Amino acid sequence: MNFVDAIKSYVKNWIKFSGRSSRSEYWWATLFSNIINYLIAYYLLLITTLDDSASLGLVPLLLTSVLIFLTIASSALAFRRLHDINKSGLIYIITLVLIFIASFSSTQNIVQSAFFDIIQIIFCIVLIGLFCVRGKLENNKYGPNPLFIDKPIDSNPNNENNNLIEEKTIWDENK
Repeated sequence: MNFVDAIKSYVKNWIKFSGRSSRSEYWWATLFSNIINYLIAYYLLLITTLDDSASLGLVPLLLTSVLIFLTIASSALAFRRLHDINKSGLIYIITLVLIFIASFSSTQNIVQSAFFDIIQIIFCIVLIGLFCVRGKLENNKYGPNPLFIDKPIDSNPNNENNNLIEEKTIWDENK
């Protein structure tokens, strides 16, 4: 999947937590999301240096709306990416909870803070590794492979290969 198709899918499926997403879709959309996040951060930094208070009224509301959209869309994409490798989105939720706990852990108790930081780092590394794993070629409990056409190889219902689907030649994730 190319960059433009990944962005279209990312925006179209921004609230869809079911189904599957390919590696290329995930990484292109993540690149797009990070670029938008950095542009928003840059713009916020820029407007905080301005003294024109009339332009500051609607801008934070608009930027907050975009950030909420990106957060929901990126979470849905992460769920779909985990579904592609036949894993539950619960892994993503656990990682977010650990990040949240580590962010608010007490600096008074250095052992507790270090413990949550180490656990958070481990879960983040595992999550990044899972996002890099190639998706399952066959259908799984989360749906058909996003890189293939949803068409059985053989119309015979007794064929054990009916859970496999023909390859779509528009793109090839192995390249």
